Amino acid sequence: MEKIILAIQDRSIFKKARHKIKSSLFILLVKLSLFINYPKLTALIFMMIASKVNRRGDFTVLCLGRSVFLNDIEALANFGGRIKYVVIFKNYFRMIFDYFLTESERNQLTEENYHICNLAGDAKRKYNLYLSQMIPALRRLIKFDAVLSGNFGYPEQQELEDVCTKNGIPFIILHKEGLLVPGYGKEWADLFKVYKFRGAEILFYSNEIRRALLNNSLSGISENNTKIVGMPRFDYYFTMPKKEKKYISKQVVCFSSDPDDRLLGLFIKDDNKIKEIRDRFYNFHKSVIKFAADNKNIKVIIKTKFAGHYFQYVKQILADNFKDPIDNLVITNIGDTLDLIKNSIAVISFNSTTCLEALIFEKVLISPYFGDLITDKPWDYFSEHPELVNYIKTETDLEKYIFNSDLYTSHDMISKKKLFKDLLGNSDGQSSVRAENEIIKIIQKFQHPT
Repeated sequence: MEKIILAIQDRSIFKKARHKIKSSLFILLVKLSLFINYPKLTALIFMMIASKVNRRGDFTVLCLGRSVFLNDIEALANFGGRIKYVVIFKNYFRMIFDYFLTESERNQLTEENYHICNLAGDAKRKYNLYLSQMIPALRRLIKFDAVLSGNFGYPEQQELEDVCTKNGIPFIILHKEGLLVPGYGKEWADLFKVYKFRGAEILFYSNEIRRALLNNSLSGISENNTKIVGMPRFDYYFTMPKKEKKYISKQVVCFSSDPDDRLLGLFIKDDNKIKEIRDRFYNFHKSVIKFAADNKNIKVIIKTKFAGHYFQYVKQILADNFKDPIDNLVITNIGDTLDLIKNSIAVISFNSTTCLEALIFEKVLISPYFGDLITDKPWDYFSEHPELVNYIKTETDLEKYIFNSDLYTSHDMISKKKLFKDLLGNSDGQSSVRAENEIIKIIQKFQHPT
């Protein structure tokens, strides 16, 4: 048995090494094609880079790959069945754009200033021209009918939207930013008032997001080119047999939050409150680590977002406060969310889709509390449904909720369905079908314009 395990590990290491070598080779080839100014060669390399999510479909859609967005694409392929999805990761398009930018322009150009300043004008024109030759060649090779992305703001995507539109290729957004704290539509939409959309259509998870952007007159979107479809990746959960949601091991998972992402900037302007909230986030993470230190028989996983600074935020809290090793504590920025939730006694999270996933899997949901600091407005998803969440208000609350999880797990399906409707648009497990039907309508409209 030990030899078998070692053999499996060796194959896994070999597979990762082979993937890394292959990826490095493709990067070198893309750089070579740019150096010799050969867009058709870039297209050929992109065809080799492209990966197929599924093999069959009446139409082919090229997707700009990104982590969470890929979960939606996989759901579309699994529950839809009428479209073949091909993925090229977004960073390869970024490589092309970066080639034309100076170092100073790369450092200064952002989503927020792309359309409101003259910065990098020459680079944008060169990038647009290169794509104008590369995209038609890539289309002939892959034969895609549309391009699909997860958001509308990426700088490397702006000229791609323009080139696709000019070449009669529908550029569609399946907007992966789907959850808003109730009542903050205007504040959220104000962040995008200088953005532009130059594609065909945007598909939203919920009406709250769509309405917020329409009310703020985001350039390029209207009632006619926006639709609500729901969140495709949640179709897995809503269609999953109840018995598959019940697996539990002696484990707790905490999905780490950053105060600057979740509250500050959008909700809070008072400097003193900002400091208090940052301190509370810090102490909240410290409490989770202390729980692990005090309960060696329970595995505690703290999962951060992938970017290094999120990971280091938690690692620094550990280093600042705990000198002895905590063997049952895992701090990571990788891992399958579904498995982590299914295998846990309790889920600790704040203003994240993982909160909803925890409720679907009937886990006890635990969150930090800010109701005493933010008293004049809602501050999380549960302002209208506090019965679904357990807030940590004292040092003993965390242990109380975990060790008595059966008492604090909500089975209130009426409140859950209302929450899912408000945040996700629906809970019927048909989001992928709706999204795919809408994508097909757009493709057919481009293929047979009236």
